[in-house]
Amino acid sequence: FVLFNFYVGPFLGSWFYDLALFSFLSLSLSFSLSFAQFFPLLDLFWPLARPALSSISMADSKMSFGTDMLDGFDLLYKRTDDTLKSCGEMANFFRKLSALEKQYGSDLIKLAKRYRVSKLVDKELGTIRDGWDNIHQELENIGNKHMTFSDSLTNELHNPMMQYVKKKEGDRKKLVLDGQKLTKDMKAAIANLESTKGKYNQACKSADSAAGSYNKAKAESTMKPKELNKLNAKATKLADAAKSADKDYKKTLEKTNTKQNEFYEKDMPQLLAKFQEFEEDRIDQVRQNFLRYSTFYSQFPPLLDMSSKSVKGVMDNVSVDKDIQAFLAANKTGVSVKPPIQYEPYNATNDIGASAPPPSGASFSTPAPVAASSGPASSGSKPASQRAAAPTPPGTAGDNIVETSIPIAKEATVPKDYGLSSIPAALPDDVKLEKLKSQLKDVKDSVRQERKTAKGLEKLVKFYAADPAAQEKTQGELQEHKDRIAELRQVQGEIEADIASISGGPSGGGAPSGGVPDASQRGPAPTPGAAPPPSARPPVLPGGSAEVPADGAEDSNGGR
Repeated sequence: FVLFNFYVGPFLGSWFYDLALFSFLSLSLSFSLSFAQFFPLLDLFWPLARPALSSISMADSKMSFGTDMLDGFDLLYKRTDDTLKSCGEMANFFRKLSALEKQYGSDLIKLAKRYRVSKLVDKELGTIRDGWDNIHQELENIGNKHMTFSDSLTNELHNPMMQYVKKKEGDRKKLVLDGQKLTKDMKAAIANLESTKGKYNQACKSADSAAGSYNKAKAESTMKPKELNKLNAKATKLADAAKSADKDYKKTLEKTNTKQNEFYEKDMPQLLAKFQEFEEDRIDQVRQNFLRYSTFYSQFPPLLDMSSKSVKGVMDNVSVDKDIQAFLAANKTGVSVKPPIQYEPYNATNDIGASAPPPSGASFSTPAPVAASSGPASSGSKPASQRAAAPTPPGTAGDNIVETSIPIAKEATVPKDYGLSSIPAALPDDVKLEKLKSQLKDVKDSVRQERKTAKGLEKLVKFYAADPAAQEKTQGELQEHKDRIAELRQVQGEIEADIASISGGPSGGGAPSGGVPDASQRGPAPTPGAAPPPSARPPVLPGGSAEVPADGAEDSNGGR
């Protein structure tokens, strides 16, 4: 409008200028009023539009290695080394997890197979057996799934990650070498520039000093012309050297700036962009491995859900009544109720001590007779681990079970070396006494053990009253134990005598308690083949066996 009035207005006159000015002002006012109506709308929509505009501006100004890490080569050098080590650590994690999953899956399979064929559980019948088999089948399936998961961790995560790390180590090595060469060249250019600049400064300083000396000598007019000429020549030479150094400095500065521009605008951004691609590829690779792991692991919930539903379905079909009926069908005896057992009066012609056979068809256990005793062996029944099943005597059912309280103990042995003769004479008396007491304790324990075994054999002798052959054999074993008890008693007496001799006990006039009397106290030897006096004979039990004193009772030799 201004230009139009400037060039055209003088030719049209002032009236046109006034009309044009009025029209322009009217249009401007109308436009202002119309545009003002949009301000409330802008206030309404600006909060909604701001996030989108901000994201656009952020996308346009996204940072990158090439623009924001121009001096970050050393940091990236360390960063890429750490990230590759991190990938190796992740691969080792998956390797160890694979080993754990494999061991766990193998243990589950072994457990399922071991107890699925158990001899005891194999006796189960019906629906309970179906449920047991289903539990172990599903457990085996879960174990196989863990084995598959272990293989996937090894073959699709650990091994590919280790191969990726080795490949990226080669790529990183090339990037590091390129970066080191670039930085080395740039540092060399800067060092050359500093050296050239130093030479230039030194040349200028020398030229200024020489010129000052010449001007001073020339002003004083006291120096000879020859000397003054020398100063002039030196100043001129140094001035030329300073000009040459100036040219070298400017040339070096130009080359250095060119090198620096290429370093920061081309070479280093390109190298940093490769580092960024390196890191982006690594992050994406790790992300893919994590997604793969989650895919493998996500297969467990459906499997476990299906397995639990399978077990629940089988357990819902378990029927107590069906299992009871199945057991009865497989094990019913078909025996009806037996008639009452009739009373049988005493008959003098029956063998004394013989057991009458049970009624025909009877099937019950016959308890073994137990001899009364005042010792601890008669208090209660012994545990099953200390009871031995005796052979079934004639006249009883073949499936009867008879148990007798016979201790199953290791056979005692009579020591060969005992008493003072087995102890070095150089030892002190208190040490000898302790060793003798230890020997005495061992011998007494052996006697106690032999007597318990003999008592059990005595019960068998009574039990075999109806079987002379078995009774005779058992009596022979009983006699062996009695002979061994006698030998042990003799050893016990000699050890007690040695203890008494050390501890200051009586040396004569009677045997120690539990010992063996000497020849002067034992009396005349019995006649060969003659029976011992009644006081020395143990009572005879039914069946012809001699009773062994109970544990804790005192025998004819005074021993306990």
